[in-house]
Amino acid sequence: MLRSNFAIRKIPQILKLAGRARGRIRSLWFVLCLRASGAHVGRKISVNRGVQVIIGRGAIWHIGDRVSLGAGVILSVGDGATLILGNDVRIAHYTLIGVQNSITIADRTQVGEHCSIRDHGHDPSAPSMHSAALVSSPVCIGEDSWIARGVAVLMGSRIEAGAIIGANAVVRGDVPQDAVAVGVPAHVIRLRR
Repeated sequence: MLRSNFAIRKIPQILKLAGRARGRIRSLWFVLCLRASGAHVGRKISVNRGVQVIIGRGAIWHIGDRVSLGAGVILSVGDGATLILGNDVRIAHYTLIGVQNSITIADRTQVGEHCSIRDHGHDPSAPSMHSAALVSSPVCIGEDSWIARGVAVLMGSRIEAGAIIGANAVVRGDVPQDAVAVGVPAHVIRLRR
């Protein structure tokens, strides 16, 4: 009886260790797959369950140290496109990053859950949206920025260092350094410093 009580008390610790091991294996598999495709991947990458990676021919990947990808994150990098994630970048659950040209997310940036960051869209001047060609323009998010939950960052946007983008905003264009921007379309409501 004494041994069975001891074993029952240890079950939560055993499950916690098993979960940690599973997470480390998932992260290692992610790193190995990206490196096999020619990507530069830093150390101590954390990858949660359900992360999807779509790699186009000739895609260029640079993922810094201590990057964290939440559950269900989708990273889609098209043929010849470039994705750069700096050191200590955190991308929360169910965020999509779609690259056809170039997206750079600088060091220490945090991206909330359910965000969409894309550097491309359909050509609105086409006679039919069904057959419209893709147009793209680079996206750059500066270091130490915070992109809150549900934000959409559209092609050609540039978010400068230290900026905060409020929940559910749509960013199209430039957001200055240390600005707090909210709304649809996102507009600056104040400066942090």
